[in-house]
Amino acid sequence: MIELRALGGLGLRDSADGHEILSVLARSKPSGVLVYLALSPPDTNHARDKLLELLWPGSTAEKARNSLNQALHILRRGLGPGVIGSTEGGDLFLEAGAVWCDVAAFGEALAAGHAREALELYGGHLWDPSDLPDCPAFERWLDGERERLRKLAVGAAVTLAQELERDGSSVDAVQWLRQARDWAPYEQAVVRLLLKLLRGAGERAAAVREYDEFSERLAADLKLTPS
Repeated sequence: MIELRALGGLGLRDSADGHEILSVLARSKPSGVLVYLALSPPDTNHARDKLLELLWPGSTAEKARNSLNQALHILRRGLGPGVIGSTEGGDLFLEAGAVWCDVAAFGEALAAGHAREALELYGGHLWDPSDLPDCPAFERWLDGERERLRKLAVGAAVTLAQELERDGSSVDAVQWLRQARDWAPYEQAVVRLLLKLLRGAGERAAAVREYDEFSERLAADLKLTPS
């Protein structure tokens, strides 16, 4: 099975022997195709024209098709057979069970109500390539996915913190709320929960420090004051 990690950067390896698939990682467009396929709902077929629009918007139709074919050649050579399939009409899809993706596993853990397991998978925000400046539509799609996943991670961290607080593990709860704060530095609801927990634990000085830092951050970055 192929293991794709897109949270906190991009990683790709063959789980059978653990070797990194550098031939794909070294090229941004094949990586972009794979990430797009892997982050889509299971059993989804993708029209080639959509991929051309996302990743080769400035090319002529012929050149874009050739570039996509080259990207698919790199992917199939690097990933091996039975990973990227094609319908009779030419649509592309990932073969069922061929790729494990941390983004999909993160979503599945959340859907099952396993906040801690989901957060263990969330190694950081979604892959942010630095060398795709000519693909605005793909960048917008990535930005939307990154923000969606970030909000889910913040919610999971808050949920876990509240569970830990109920269980009497206030120290661990504070750590997860601080992680949520780092992921959502301007979210007042998260900071409010953190201040409440610190105050309840008798950590008044720490609560005041958190508030002051939050107030300064809001003023410096957004020209706002806390509610």
